[in-house]
Amino acid sequence: MKMRWMAALVGAMLSPVAMATVTVTLEGSYTFQSQVVDCPPTETDCWAHSTELNFSSPITLTHTFTFEYGLSPNAVEYSSSRSTSLDPWTGRERERLSFTQRYTNTSSLDMSTSLVPTAPASVTNPIGVDPGATGDVRNIVQRSRSVSSWTDTGEILGANEGFNVYSGVIWSNPDGSAFVNEMNLGLSVRFPALAVSDYNRPESTSYFFEELSRLGTCEDCLSLRYRSAYWRADGTYGEALVLGNARIISMVESASAVPEPSTYALMLAGVAAIGVAARRRRAADTIKP
Repeated sequence: MKMRWMAALVGAMLSPVAMATVTVTLEGSYTFQSQVVDCPPTETDCWAHSTELNFSSPITLTHTFTFEYGLSPNAVEYSSSRSTSLDPWTGRERERLSFTQRYTNTSSLDMSTSLVPTAPASVTNPIGVDPGATGDVRNIVQRSRSVSSWTDTGEILGANEGFNVYSGVIWSNPDGSAFVNEMNLGLSVRFPALAVSDYNRPESTSYFFEELSRLGTCEDCLSLRYRSAYWRADGTYGEALVLGNARIISMVESASAVPEPSTYALMLAGVAAIGVAARRRRAADTIKP
């Protein structure tokens, strides 16, 4: 039992923890909205229930959100994929390699961890939070790279790098109805000098935030997407998708209280001493008459 306790302690000490907190303030505007209202579950195409609207006057917003990054316990650090397709003009095969690195990937029941801004005034949601409802918050901060090339020659046709901050909140009611509000902030840039062999190279968190800060402060250089969707208890579906652009006006990073390596060494030494003392105690108990 004591060995199990010590193993659990060591595991807790060495388990991944959040390493820093970042506070980002952005300003932007929504310019377009598409909306689906009460599409029956029997219909596979909700086009007849949809409308589109270009705002004559953009809806402006300023939003500040804070999140932790680092080796989150729920993080999926890396993922990669490969796909091929035939070019319709030449008939040649094209290869696409993709690599995603997540710096934050958390799921929480704490609604205060949501990064989602207040819904634009143009969005209506007929589903409320009923007694007994359950909520879940998902926050993801990630970077991705993709490279397209001819399969036969390996010649690179294009390479892109993307930076994304996503937050979503979903509520589920006891009667089966539910709704989700989510925000995605994205930036995509060309990476013409990227070699195929480097597409899956991991980058540090410093790289992510330096690039996002450097590239994301220009006017309208970030894509902004707000989505609010609902499902009634009978399966009737609705959705509002609001699109716009934004820019970062402030990004502040602060370190979390994470023990230094020397502190870990002292803690492990203490655990080892406890183990030695426990073994001596058991040995003494064994030789007692």
